[in-house]
Amino acid sequence: MTKGSFHYRVSITAPEGGVNVPGTITNHTFTSLLSGTSYNLTVLTVGALGFESEKVQIYTVNTRPFSVNNLSLSSVGLNQTTLVWDHPDEYKESYRYNVTWKSSENVSSVQTREKTYNISDLVPGSRYQFFVTTETFDGTQADSQSISNCTGLVITEIIDPFDFMMPARCPGYNATVPNTPDATLLVSWASPRGQYDAFEVNVNDDKINRSINRTCCSHNVSNLQHHTVYHVTVRTQSCGRPSISVSRKCRTGITNPPSLQGNEKLVQVSEKTDKKFSIQIDSRLLNDTNGPITHVGALLTHDTPDNSADWRMYLGKTYAEWKESKAQAYLATVMSISDLRGAQTNYTLHVGDESKWENYTNGPLDPGGIYHFAVVVFTDLVLENNVVNGVASLVSSTSFSQVDLIGNAAIGIAIGVTLGFVLVFFITLIGFIIYWRRLSSKEEVDIQIHSMRSMAVRMEDYEVYYRKQKADSNCGFAEEFEHFENINVTAVSDIPLEDWTIRDFDIKNIERENIVDIYGIVHDLRMHRSLMVQTEDQYVFLNQCALDIIRSRTGTNVDLIYQNTAALSIYENIEPHKNYYRYPDAVDPRNRSKSKLNQDRLN
Repeated sequence: MTKGSFHYRVSITAPEGGVNVPGTITNHTFTSLLSGTSYNLTVLTVGALGFESEKVQIYTVNTRPFSVNNLSLSSVGLNQTTLVWDHPDEYKESYRYNVTWKSSENVSSVQTREKTYNISDLVPGSRYQFFVTTETFDGTQADSQSISNCTGLVITEIIDPFDFMMPARCPGYNATVPNTPDATLLVSWASPRGQYDAFEVNVNDDKINRSINRTCCSHNVSNLQHHTVYHVTVRTQSCGRPSISVSRKCRTGITNPPSLQGNEKLVQVSEKTDKKFSIQIDSRLLNDTNGPITHVGALLTHDTPDNSADWRMYLGKTYAEWKESKAQAYLATVMSISDLRGAQTNYTLHVGDESKWENYTNGPLDPGGIYHFAVVVFTDLVLENNVVNGVASLVSSTSFSQVDLIGNAAIGIAIGVTLGFVLVFFITLIGFIIYWRRLSSKEEVDIQIHSMRSMAVRMEDYEVYYRKQKADSNCGFAEEFEHFENINVTAVSDIPLEDWTIRDFDIKNIERENIVDIYGIVHDLRMHRSLMVQTEDQYVFLNQCALDIIRSRTGTNVDLIYQNTAALSIYENIEPHKNYYRYPDAVDPRNRSKSKLNQDRLN
């Protein structure tokens, strides 16, 4: 048969629903079918006069389903993620979904009938491509829907966590803090699991240092300051974005204290004796910029060492070695900063006080010796066999300064000069007081001499009055006695001897009126007998007699002065004449006639 004498009948599912296709065409496309639906296909030949050939059938041919809708990632973690989507159009219960994920290293796939799937055991920091494909019961698949993303990445392990007892550590990192002249932080971390492109290290939020490391797993941060706290963060870079950061606070190490050269004015010798001296240190010398000052000490020598630039070698030398001439200089004293005594702005070191510390003795010095000392300050004092290791310790020193101790001869001279000055001053002071009091008294006498005829004192007050007048070598009695120099003999001189003699010591007045007036009595005596009571000693003696009388009446005197015959020598200041004691006024020619009369009366 020629191609034009026959045609094809192609039907889907039901033969009666077939479509005639010309014999010259060998294919046919059915449209408007349902997606994901199973169909039976039949093809036969129809010849002339409508004769049909045998049927050729194909059973259960499925159309492709639609792809899923709205594929997305609901969460992304370090090693897991969750995919979510919506059912495809014309969804059928027989559908299933093929979920596939792949990275640069592997591919994995699962099937599910749900609209969500959680994928775990992913590699942190890796980029993944995720696919979701609709599939019919016979495996017919729709076009796949895909999405890509990276898993997260952090530093998951820390090497040598920070120990506050070890300054060479940093919290959260193995931040080794070397005690070197340059302040640095060597930050190290464990290699993270997963993929990464680089590591980002920041100090103080990028204000000081920010660096990108392409290699793992350490970074040296430089250009810092000693003994300073810094905020350090580390995070990884992967898939073009940073990871979650890990941050800690780190403290840089310490080094030698700042140079003390040129700061000698902050160190002064505060006091010195023949065998020791003290050093006063201004607190400004203890600069903790490079680390806290822990100890302060003093090097000592007779002469500045020739190799003073290498003064560290003398830190391990002791007083005993120096006395045996085994060392040119030695460490005289060391004290911790907490033990130093002094005001808030000053500290004091004592050299030569025989104190002890470890294997060191702060031995006495030579009187009159000339010494040179240097102050040393430590940020880290290292002991080795109980002596300071000058090489390992962190320490700085001032230049050497001279101090001259006081010699024995100088001490004697100083004491003698001091006592001399004190004695001269004391004598001068006493003389000035006496002169001033007498001058004041004289000025007062010039005004009142004619009216001052009495100094009556109550008996109960007399002992206090007596002590006051007798003080300063009888100064008060001396002033009183000077008043008598201007008293002249008057006519009131005709008074009989026995009358004024009875009034001399009027004991009855003391007993009857409780009044003592030695000054008034002597004043009246001198008015009538100019040579009565000639000396200050005699005047003081009369006052002493009055005191003894009062004490004898009150029972407080156990040794009356007038009972001591030696006291009579006070009145033996002139050689006695015949009848001298009986007729004391006989020496005055004006009284000779009256003395004769009195003598006759007495006889």
